[in-house]
Amino acid sequence: MKTSQFVLILAASAGLLLPGQVATEANRRLESAEGRQRLIQVLSNPERAERLRARKLVEALELKPGDTVVDLGTGAGILLPFLASAVGPRGTVIAQDIHQDYLDAARKTADEAGITNLRLVLGTERSPNLEPGAADVIATVDAYHHFNYPEEMLAGIKAALKPGGRFAVLDYYPEGFREPGHIRADKPEVIKEIEQAGFRLAADREHVPGKQYLIIFTTE
Repeated sequence: MKTSQFVLILAASAGLLLPGQVATEANRRLESAEGRQRLIQVLSNPERAERLRARKLVEALELKPGDTVVDLGTGAGILLPFLASAVGPRGTVIAQDIHQDYLDAARKTADEAGITNLRLVLGTERSPNLEPGAADVIATVDAYHHFNYPEEMLAGIKAALKPGGRFAVLDYYPEGFREPGHIRADKPEVIKEIEQAGFRLAADREHVPGKQYLIIFTTE
């Protein structure tokens, strides 16, 4: 992602102008291939799945055998084995990211786990590039705060969901992240942002107390 200084200006009466909307600090290390490679090493650490409480997360997504689930902003794909197990061989796991080197790392993770029902999708910072009406569940884990253009991304996410599909966001509280300024919006702002894109909040849960929350939305 580019650390563009573009700011989306909307009427204050619409309530859409949120502080810190451009993810400058969060995306700084993603600008170079060297920076992304260093992050891939961190994101590939097997202990990360435990820190994310991956099994708890996947249970909350209520995936069913045969579902199509999208790991939006997959990074190194640490969650892919858990998602693949939940949807089973008749389901489909889509690993999406805006950087090809991340998708290459996700493919390696999937191959090592023996995942065969995987698709890779290269998006952009403005669009997830997902097929319309293709997904039962779209989950973004520690990635929502990287969105520079949330309004456009959310429109693409909504279009990619089947009727009644679910969109899940697992992210940090600003005070729960070690780098000040990294998290561009707190949970109430994130909820407001997503609801204004046409989603309805269905669940609001503490995931890692004091650090991470999980919010789940539906399209109906």
